[in-house]
Amino acid sequence: MSKTTSHNETGRKVRADAGGRASGGKAGVGARKRPVGTGESVRDRESERFVRKMVWVCVICGLFVAGQAVRYGLHYGQLREIREQTDTLYVSAMGPDIGQSPFGRLQFEHGKLAAGRRIGLDPLSVLAALSRPAVESLRLEGLSVTGRTGHVRGFFGPGVDGFDQYIKDLSGDERFHFSLEKREDVFGGIEFSLTVEPI
Repeated sequence: MSKTTSHNETGRKVRADAGGRASGGKAGVGARKRPVGTGESVRDRESERFVRKMVWVCVICGLFVAGQAVRYGLHYGQLREIREQTDTLYVSAMGPDIGQSPFGRLQFEHGKLAAGRRIGLDPLSVLAALSRPAVESLRLEGLSVTGRTGHVRGFFGPGVDGFDQYIKDLSGDERFHFSLEKREDVFGGIEFSLTVEPI
């Protein structure tokens, strides 16, 4: 009887120890589980970092846009000043009515002047300039044109008193520059020769 009782007690102890280890193992596994709500807190921290980064990006972009706006304002002010000065030059060259395309008009006028220079002196225009001062004592005897230079020969008489005034009137011509090249007093008047060039 004593042996049987000892065997039974020994079995109960073994089972009790096994059950205790089993329950202790379950308790240990349960202790290592992640607390409820830890995943949500990690996501919140990541969201906060993302928001902070986006705020810095917005601030940097705002500073860049503000700098570009200031730069645009400075350039626009310089452009307005240049346009005003250019219009002033156009008015001084073509008068107050410069039209919608002053540069095109200026090119047109320049083209006409350049064409006139390529052609040279217009003999009829030179004769008209020589005859513009109304002088009865003037007699033109010859006109030769070579490119942009002309030579005029004439006789002034019998009244020679108005010769100096005639030369002075020619010097005020708006299209041509007249220079007295030769003057010779002869019987009854003055023989003279002039050179003429466009202004």
